[in-house]
Amino acid sequence: MSSKADIKQRESWKQWWSADERYSPALKEFLLEGERKSNRWSHINDRIRKHFGNKSNLKVLEIGGGNVRFSYLMIELFKADVTICDYIQKATAIAARFLDEYAKKANIYWCDITNISDQVKCNESFKFDIVYSDGVIEHYKNDKKILDAHFDNLKSGGIVIISVPNTLCFPYLIYRIIAKIFGRFKVGREHSYTFWKLRRKIRKYGFRDISISGSRYYTNRSDVFMFLIRPCSKLLHMIFGFYYSFDEKKSKQIMVKERPGFWRQLFSYDITLIARK
Repeated sequence: MSSKADIKQRESWKQWWSADERYSPALKEFLLEGERKSNRWSHINDRIRKHFGNKSNLKVLEIGGGNVRFSYLMIELFKADVTICDYIQKATAIAARFLDEYAKKANIYWCDITNISDQVKCNESFKFDIVYSDGVIEHYKNDKKILDAHFDNLKSGGIVIISVPNTLCFPYLIYRIIAKIFGRFKVGREHSYTFWKLRRKIRKYGFRDISISGSRYYTNRSDVFMFLIRPCSKLLHMIFGFYYSFDEKKSKQIMVKERPGFWRQLFSYDITLIARK
């Protein structure tokens, strides 16, 4: 039975995904290009190719499918058999429309992945080579339930990929605090992770070959000023009513491949963990 906190969180997500303009055609291209050039995707791509080689038709599960960029790239570059699950119906509709516009196909289900049956948990034929989530586990008060879902749906020898906000990304943390004060933080409950905290949680499940990287992802641009301005622009919009937006014609010219580096990753917006079961 869902708690009051869980019900409130679902309502927050329903409101969040009700904004269709989140995925305008120009924004889709911008986000896909940014993902391709991010340190996060470089890390994911390298690990998948190292682990699976040139194997095609990998079975992939994306938990929380509204973002859909990972599924798109897995279909495009790996010819993967992708399944997307989200407990918000509007998010599944957005994912389906996103992929349809690029002539990509996936199995998309409106369901709560934390309520899978014992039959699925015990049957390897129902499981996946890769289980992925981006911006999901941090919204659970008790993240064990959603981490269990990652583990239970993964084949033995498969890899899990989890991307979450970084506690050390100070611009993001400042934005989150002020947005909550003004009642403008629209995604409900959310907590961030350090590299060490996320690694420690995953080790409890017996995962091996753990690697973690950071990605600036908010802008995917080499200019640190833009990295700072993007979160702050939300504050400017909230207080003064104006908002930074990208120039569709110039976006691909100013978006360059993200350069990895210790400090860039340590203070990155998100951190991405990859591990083998």
